[in-house]
Amino acid sequence: MKRVSGQAWNRNSRIPIYKHMAANFAKQLVEEGRLRLGSAGFYHNIDNAPEGVADDAELCAIGVHIPIHLPAFEGVPFRIRLWEMGIIADYGFQTELNLVGCKFISEHAPRYLMCLTTDPTPGLFGKEYDTVLRISDVYGFAAAIAKSDPKNIGRFSVGAVRYGAREYDIFGSEPLTPDPFAKKAEFAWQKELRIVFEPSGKMQNFLSVESSDVRNFVDYV
Repeated sequence: MKRVSGQAWNRNSRIPIYKHMAANFAKQLVEEGRLRLGSAGFYHNIDNAPEGVADDAELCAIGVHIPIHLPAFEGVPFRIRLWEMGIIADYGFQTELNLVGCKFISEHAPRYLMCLTTDPTPGLFGKEYDTVLRISDVYGFAAAIAKSDPKNIGRFSVGAVRYGAREYDIFGSEPLTPDPFAKKAEFAWQKELRIVFEPSGKMQNFLSVESSDVRNFVDYV
């Protein structure tokens, strides 16, 4: 399957960018510059998220394969491929290799995510997310967030999410490397642009941020 990868966002783009939030959190962001950055784990289990919104494979690549039943030494190339990914398939070259219906999940290094969209439709992500904010400058917004807490937030990347297959042939030519800007095709309706922040301190499930500078880049639609 062809690998799907994200695309860096053009900082000169004129495409409007939006953040959907619950009204109380939107008020905190606009008036006080307060917000939360979630980890991938946080987005796996968003509280009260409507069906089809949360991605339980966020920041993961999933390896699959056809059933394999090989005599001892014929399975050597497959074992080596698994070992390269840190997977021990069995106890050695002198045993049969049997893999049936297995999935191998490779997780990206821990990152904080800020999920945005190009779609301003109110309630797009559920009735609780009924308030839509406009982000005037995505890079300025991201830089203000990072600057607010350098002990916990390091570098960041901004990119448009690409949608497509998330399961790859584990014995194919491509490495099983997760792309933080790739999601399953079923989420294409989200039209997501995201900011990915590297942690500079201990990774948390979510990180609370407050900065008066952040307010310069957000307003109600």
